[in-house]
Amino acid sequence: MKRILLVFLGVAMAVTVVYAQSQVLSRNAVGYVRVDMLRGNYALVRLDFENISGANGGCLAVSNVLNDVPTNTLVYLWDYVNQTYKSPIQKSARGTWGSGGSNLICRGDAVFVKIAGDVASNSNPVYIMGEVPDRFTAPTTEVFNLKAGMNMVGYAYPVELPFLSTALSSNIPNSSLLYVFNPVITNYDTPYQKSARGAWDAVTTNLIMRPGMGVWVRTTQLWNYVEGKPYTWP
Repeated sequence: MKRILLVFLGVAMAVTVVYAQSQVLSRNAVGYVRVDMLRGNYALVRLDFENISGANGGCLAVSNVLNDVPTNTLVYLWDYVNQTYKSPIQKSARGTWGSGGSNLICRGDAVFVKIAGDVASNSNPVYIMGEVPDRFTAPTTEVFNLKAGMNMVGYAYPVELPFLSTALSSNIPNSSLLYVFNPVITNYDTPYQKSARGAWDAVTTNLIMRPGMGVWVRTTQLWNYVEGKPYTWP
């Protein structure tokens, strides 16, 4: 797992996003993204939501984000400093996460998830839940950052939109690369590239960022960018 998993990790997922008004008298709107994962396979997914309690700077523990995955599921987090994977976190056969489950995932972060190959169902719906970013947790814009090297990230709001409509695409340094898995060929597409002159490949026009969809971004420098919230409610 110390190599970049851009060739041999297969991903299969279909995504649905739902918002629901909280049943308590508060400003919170709870939402979830459904990701259908194949047994024995990997999925690169991202967190679109906030911690509804406001704790941990809005970040959520792995055990909360992926609470309903089958037993023996593995989760891989990325070590940005050393540019390698951290030790895998496993949901045990008893349904517990152990100390690794307390690792935090923040909105806009992506992780690899592998469903065990011996689960009963071939397709396993996984629900990633949290508080929909609102006028308090994400008033109008949000500042995000990328490290020099490889980054596992995604669009940080639970909506679907063209990649070229994001600040991630317009402000990322020139010569950066974006990797997206193609389930049709069970491999990654040829990397999308932003040229040295600042223009994306023509095929990037067709790239859609879906709720819960993680991607790899490769940059040559530390970089901060501001992503606008694409909706007004909540």
